[in-house]
This record gives sequence, C-alpha cells and structure tokens, in this order.
Amino acid sequence: LEFLVVMTAIKDRMTPDDNHSRDFPQKLLRAIQDNCRDSGLDAEQDLGLRFQVSIPAHTWIGGKLKSPTFTLRNFSWGMSMWQQLCTARGPVQSGGRTFLKASPMMLERRWRQVRKAYVDIWSESGADSTSIFARLDRLQAAHQPAYERELERWERASMTRYDEHKSRRRHNQKIKSSQKMRSESEAERDVRLERKIDRLLIEWLKAEK
Repeated sequence: LEFLVVMTAIKDRMTPDDNHSRDFPQKLLRAIQDNCRDSGLDAEQDLGLRFQVSIPAHTWIGGKLKSPTFTLRNFSWGMSMWQQLCTARGPVQSGGRTFLKASPMMLERRWRQVRKAYVDIWSESGADSTSIFARLDRLQAAHQPAYERELERWERASMTRYDEHKSRRRHNQKIKSSQKMRSESEAERDVRLERKIDRLLIEWLKAEK
C-alpha cells in the first residue's frame, strides 16, 4: 500500500509537459527523492524501486527496445541510456504508418544507429554484444513480412503521387501551350488590324489629294 501511495504521489508530481522537457530526468529524480523523504521510506530498501527505459522500435522489430534495469543510485546512468536511445531513434511518428515521415533509406540509417546505441548500453552493463546483435537480427527477421507489406504500400503510394504529379504537369503544359497559342493568335489579329487601318488611312489621304 505504501508503495502505491508513493508511486501515485510521484506520478501526480509530474506533469504532461515534464515528459517532453529536456530536464525530465532531473524532475523525475527530484519527485522520487522528495516523496520518499516525505514518506520516511528508502526507494531501494523499502520500496525496491527498479527502473527500465524503452523506446518504440515497431518500425523494425514490431515492438519496443528496453534497457537494462537500474536503481536510484545509478539513476544518471539510466537516464544517459535513455537519452542515447532517444537520440538514435529520432522523433517518434504517430499514425501507425512506417514510411509516413521517412523514406526506407532514412529508416535504414536510423535503424543502424538504434542498433549500435542499444548494443552499446547493454555491453556497458556486461552483456555479450554478439548475443545482443543476434537477438536483434531474430526480432527483425520475424518482423520482416510486416515491414515488406508496409514497404509495398509505400511504393504504391509513391507511384500514385508520381503519376498524379506527371498528370498535373501535363495539364499545366497544355494550359500554357493553349495560352501561348491564344496569345500568338491575338498578336496576329492585332497586326492585321493595324495593317488594315494603315491601308484605310493611305486611301483616305489619296482621296484628299
């Protein structure tokens, strides 16, 4: 019960804006320390608090990537892992469309960054990097059919956009061509009119003589 009370108080202390602020780690740590002190409890001994950070990786493996667990004593290390993963991952898009905001090539480069950051933080905790790479490869292979389906949808949508662009371009060219022809026709008409006026003036001058 005490654990629930303290955790609820910590949650209430954090605002939605705090979750996206740069000083989120400091605010979270302060909220934990203040509420534990007010409750007269030790975060590790009494509550057994353990932390783990994760980032969305549905694009590549269909799930999240989670860090090693850490305690309040190495909280700064845990937040450093979180920042490394977030930096490698980049902005998280909404809408559930893999290629909504990034091309396949861009996503491939980002995945290499995420893989490296993920393996690095697990290696720092003592894990075997070869095993971590192998695990990521298995997860990616299992998710590959879904990735391929999304890639096919993206390619069809890209072709549709390209065809629409070509159609608009041809339409605009036709309009420009029509305008040009109309402009040339009007110019020829003006020249003929001027010549006709000149002839009338000449005939009129002759008649005056």
